[in-house]
This record gives sequence, structure tokens and C-alpha cells, in this order.
Amino acid sequence: PEVLELAAQATRIREKFTGTEVDLCALVNAKAGLCPEDCKFCSQSSHWNTDISSYPLMDPDRIVERAKQAKEFGAKRFCIVTATRGLADKDLPTLCEAVRRVKEEVGIVPECSLGFVTDEQLEKLKAAGMTRYNHNLETAESNFSEICSAHTYQDRLNTLKMLKRHGLEICSGGILGLGESRRQRLELAFALAELDVECAPINVLNPRPGTPFEGNTPPDPME
Repeated sequence: PEVLELAAQATRIREKFTGTEVDLCALVNAKAGLCPEDCKFCSQSSHWNTDISSYPLMDPDRIVERAKQAKEFGAKRFCIVTATRGLADKDLPTLCEAVRRVKEEVGIVPECSLGFVTDEQLEKLKAAGMTRYNHNLETAESNFSEICSAHTYQDRLNTLKMLKRHGLEICSGGILGLGESRRQRLELAFALAELDVECAPINVLNPRPGTPFEGNTPPDPME
């Protein structure tokens, strides 16, 4: 009963401050598979045998085509995502062109999620029209070493602080079902609040065959 009461109160607060409409966003997986990182939940890691389709970075025409489809479905934002540790300089011109064309030709707000980036890369993407960047913390700092060893929680935190310095909006959240405790979920929530993120996507693990977390049981809806 307490959960239902809490949800009802949260609904009243949300409707007071944001109304009753829902904003839709969409993304394109612009570069799939062969990621060198070892995140235990991810089917796109090269460390796990998941039999997914892998392909190189899409050209701007294909990305723009997907953005047009997203707009037709009612999306107001469109995120270009790549499965990689970070943005390679050789891919930067392609992505900047895609960002510019999504904004100018499609008339939808372009976002990116490209892993770790440099100051120079961010400035060029921002100049092309990117206003928001996705970089999830994924889980609480105290649980992070249990899901990834190729980089640290601090690496992700440093990237988010870099985004703030460049005046970009931050989209950052996490995944429930990564073996975290309830207290660690609160730890993640307070970390996101301290960062003052504009968007906090909270996902629920979809256990992917071939990953170390394929046997994890996702939290049920009431949880």
C-alpha cells in the first residue's frame, strides 16, 4: 500500500510541475558491437559471445533517415549512439555532419552518446548543434567495480563534469538489476541529484544471452 500511495503523490508532483504530456525521444545505434569495454550487462562488448550484428559507423545519410522516421513517430529528440569506449577523431567529421543535418534538415533536437570524449571533440559537436550528451553512471559507485573493470566510476564522473564545463545538458542514469542493493540505488539517485542532470533515464536490466549477467533476475514492477 505504501508504494501505491508514494506513486500517487509522485504523480501529483509531476503533473503540477510538468503537466500531463509525455515527451518522446528516439535513438539510433549508429555503430554496433566490438566495443573493447567489459561491461557485464552489455551484449555489444567484444569480451562476450552474444551473436549480435556488428557494423561500422553509419554514414550521415542513414542517420538522417532514421531521424526522419523518429520525427514521424512524434519524437522531439534524437540521440546518435555508438558502441565504443570513446569517440575516435576519424569519426568526428561524420558525426558532426550528422548532428548538423539532423538539426537543420529534420528539425529535431540532436543528442549524442559516444562514450569518453575530449574537450575539443565536445566543442566541435556543440558547434554542429548538439545540446545534450548521454553518459550513464550505470550504478552506484560502490557497485561499479562489480560491473566493469575496463574503466572506473570516476572516469564516467569526470566526463559528466566536463559536459557541465562546456555548458551542455546531461542525460545520465543507470540500470536496475545489476546486483545492486536498495541502498545502492539511493546512492545512484543522490549522485545524479548532486550532478544536477537534466535527464535521468532509469532502465531495468534486460539480461542478454552470452553476457555475465544473463542469469540476473530483473526487479519486478513493484520493486
